[in-house]
Amino acid sequence: MRQPNLFLLGSIFLSSACGRSALDSSTTGVSAAASVGGAPFIGEATAAGGNLGAGGSRASGGSNSTGGASAAGGSLSIGEGTSSGGALATGGAIGTGGAPNTGGTANTGGSIAAGGTSSTGATISAVAAGGDHTCAVVNGGVKCWGANESGELGNDSTTNSPIPVQVQGLTSGVTAVASRGAHICAIVNGGVQCWGVNESGELGNNSTTASSVPVQVQGLTSGVTAIATGYWHSCAVVNGGVQCWGGNQHGQLGINSSYPATDNPVPVQVQGLTAGVTAVAAGAEHTCAIVNGGAFCWGRGDFGMLGNNLTYTYSKPVQVQGLTAGVTSIVAGCFHTCALVDGGAQCWGTNLYGQLGNGSPASPVLVPVQVHGLTAGVTAIAAGLAHTCAVADGSVLCWGQNTYGQLGNNSTTDSSVPVEVLFQ
Repeated sequence: MRQPNLFLLGSIFLSSACGRSALDSSTTGVSAAASVGGAPFIGEATAAGGNLGAGGSRASGGSNSTGGASAAGGSLSIGEGTSSGGALATGGAIGTGGAPNTGGTANTGGSIAAGGTSSTGATISAVAAGGDHTCAVVNGGVKCWGANESGELGNDSTTNSPIPVQVQGLTSGVTAVASRGAHICAIVNGGVQCWGVNESGELGNNSTTASSVPVQVQGLTSGVTAIATGYWHSCAVVNGGVQCWGGNQHGQLGINSSYPATDNPVPVQVQGLTAGVTAVAAGAEHTCAIVNGGAFCWGRGDFGMLGNNLTYTYSKPVQVQGLTAGVTSIVAGCFHTCALVDGGAQCWGTNLYGQLGNGSPASPVLVPVQVHGLTAGVTAIAAGLAHTCAVADGSVLCWGQNTYGQLGNNSTTDSSVPVEVLFQ
């Protein structure tokens, strides 16, 4: 398996998966203690100054790439993510709330849900990018390209491919595809199939063996309307509720585990979320969902990405403070979360590079804050590792880290407020 690259985020050395981290000597934290009765995993809180609390490390099968999660009102792609529909408007503009195609749910991730026609005449309805690979829904099937060390391309091979190859067995009936580090899941005829790396059971087939061809997620053969993938876990909206499987070190499966939580290689019901769920988002090691128009999050919370005014890790859903209604989209970055609320954008969590867009570098921010200037007219949002982008009034705006020019404004200077992407 490819070893993760290391890069510096503030005073923290993070693996490319941005989750289970290798920390430098300047990082402080408190050892995790057992939770009782669903209480937070005490000790996962961050130390003063926003440094990451110790929580162990695990190598990722992917490379330096994060992003998309779920969105219930259209999404904009940043790297990787999930999808259950949405639209990329014809003429090349990013769609702003296009109709979903999976039984009424909207787009659930950082993938572009296209609905257009390629130069070869193929109909592209969704695309998702993982760590070193990309997959697309093409004419109702799935094709993938790029790195294939762990079987990410799904073609019963481990040979990389610079051009799209057909995922074995998925030639029709696919309505969504999701990916992050090195595993991929797709909604197929209302069920879920996954392939790629499987070290934590993220393929959901009661195994921890990687698979270079799609495998059926145990028990999820129908009723699935949205899918999301984290780095070591996966989640789906099933008959209006949420089920998750895979890695659970930080309680991201939402099953009210006691510490140390154990991974689960088959889907389990997220506690309390059995109905009313319209979207799900998976960050590195936290998960969020829209439930009856409000936002709930669970899992790792040491940077405040759960939005409940605390820096604890919770193994069951907690209400995001202030977001009880009007939420139409939610996306999870590595250590921050954003939502569309009544047409505006709000974010919370780590803010080292200004990725919350509130004009302040203070970090972490434990409750939702208003993104500067985006109080209305926002129709899509996506979260990357340390930057965020949105579609507002027909323009694409981005904020946060800009080391590599990811804000698209002809600069490499970070911005704590939205700047317009300069399309040529």
